[in-house]
Amino acid sequence: MTERTGEIINRNFADIFSGEMRYVIPFFQRGYVWGSRNWNQLKQDIEEQILEPAQNGDLADQEHFFGPVVVAEKPGYHPRFKVFDIIDGQQRFTTVYLMLAYFRRRLEALMTKAPKARDHYEEIGKWLVNRTEHGATLDDYWRIKLFSVKGDRLATYYSVFGQHQNPRTSALQDDLFLYLPNGNISGKFERWMGRNFGDSGEEDIWHWVTALAQCLKVVWIPLGSRDDPQAIFESLDDKGIPLTAAELMCNYLFKPLIETESDYESLHRSKWLDVQRIDRTSPVAEAFDFEEYLRHLFSIGHTKIVGKGRRLYVFFKQHNKNLDADTANAHLDNIAESAPLYRRILGESMDGLTTVDALLKQIGETNMTSCRPFLLAILKMERDGAISAEEVEALFKEVYVLLVRRKVAELPVTRYDSFFPSLVDRIADPDRVAATTVLLHEAIRKEQLWVGDGDFKEALVRRPVYRSREIGFTRLILEEIDRHLAAEHGGELPDYSTLDTVEHVAPQNIETSDDWKREMGEDAKSENYARIINTAGNLCLRKRERNSEMGRLPFAKKRALLRMSPSRLALDIADREGPWNFEAVQTRSAEMADIAARIWAWSTTHQ
Repeated sequence: MTERTGEIINRNFADIFSGEMRYVIPFFQRGYVWGSRNWNQLKQDIEEQILEPAQNGDLADQEHFFGPVVVAEKPGYHPRFKVFDIIDGQQRFTTVYLMLAYFRRRLEALMTKAPKARDHYEEIGKWLVNRTEHGATLDDYWRIKLFSVKGDRLATYYSVFGQHQNPRTSALQDDLFLYLPNGNISGKFERWMGRNFGDSGEEDIWHWVTALAQCLKVVWIPLGSRDDPQAIFESLDDKGIPLTAAELMCNYLFKPLIETESDYESLHRSKWLDVQRIDRTSPVAEAFDFEEYLRHLFSIGHTKIVGKGRRLYVFFKQHNKNLDADTANAHLDNIAESAPLYRRILGESMDGLTTVDALLKQIGETNMTSCRPFLLAILKMERDGAISAEEVEALFKEVYVLLVRRKVAELPVTRYDSFFPSLVDRIADPDRVAATTVLLHEAIRKEQLWVGDGDFKEALVRRPVYRSREIGFTRLILEEIDRHLAAEHGGELPDYSTLDTVEHVAPQNIETSDDWKREMGEDAKSENYARIINTAGNLCLRKRERNSEMGRLPFAKKRALLRMSPSRLALDIADREGPWNFEAVQTRSAEMADIAARIWAWSTTHQ
């Protein structure tokens, strides 16, 4: 660090908040993210280090070190207020401010019962609130001394003044959009304070206020005028909650925009925060991971998928050196405009599925997320008119076949991370869909990812289809074969949402059933038992409420119950005679494998 604008000293919060000022949480900082673990620890520390020792002495004599606070003064920013950026310590700083605000409102409620409550209320107000007699045109946010540029300021305003009146500010509409009464961290903190201090009286509250404002000490570190606050912030040895890669990327993207765009906050809301906000009723609300989305988006066209965590930020920074405002805006447009396509990949278009959406849903059941950069790139090409919907469907069908065949065969998938990101460049041929899929097949063969019919069918006979940790994939295989059988027999398709259980004909645990030991004969003692009874031939779909009655019933009784099922796979078992042993299971697996090879068939015949 270079020259200082002030001395490094110990300070308490009564001193820090005295006078008219604004402490700004700058854009490159994250929002308020402390949670109950942090709050509980602070509460315990104050009780053990300040309040308990003060029972036999003067509370004002107690001290507890609360860490460093690094600030950068912004001289000349406002004629009436001192303004500081908080470079480090903002989570602790914000917590103390919000705690004091809560205690102030509690004292307001106690004024009619406690004679000193009003005096204490006014004393805290001097720490929290700037004077307002600077003209009616002054933005109300200048009344609060802690100000965030990333969406927490309305919550902070409400914490100080309550929600009975909104602030007069040009940023109100944006801030109302960002404010989540039940999801905002400040709201969660309010509820935590209510549980811990909601019944506290005036005297107890003032003890806590004194502990916070006078006994908590910080090391006050002012930066010099030549210091780069953002660079120092990123280099700090963070012992709190580290910034995510997405937050670091956001800071890097917006740095040139803050320098050139007067309305960068609206850009931040519309092209960054909006992308992350998903209606909780959306089918992809839990599946959408913003950082994973960024990884897949920025992997397009590169040799492998971008790494997780901080590696995403490092990758982006390395590929965007000397980032200017135009390029930053282009990246933000790409992020905002591609997000709906990514949510489509996750399965957001559940109603009125197109063939492409149905394929995306099926691809999703394979749990092979490495293909998403390719899927996203193709959907972007379709959006931009560079490829037709028919071409998209054909390409996705081949990807689906590839993923299913390799997963059934339990073949390595490590090469997917390097295969899919640059795949578009290898198969781009907008002339006609046939040429495109042929090029896709050539790429699959070149990477030795191809699985022919023989290997695929052998895997279905010999390898487990039932996988307890991937029931969705097991159901996908069984449901598609069931559909095929229903079409062959000219029957109506059952409601597969009600066939929500995978039934083993021969039980997984045969040791508790003498009937099944007799049914399986010597096969019951085989070391291959666990593998074979999890292959396709021993499985069908059942309703959960009906599954309980199956249990370990003998094969003959199971057949009778399965005969009443709407599932063709269940009826297929009901039509078979015993005994139900390895031979019967493998025979049925082979028949199902023939069907599967037709369902998941490559679009060309060069096997």
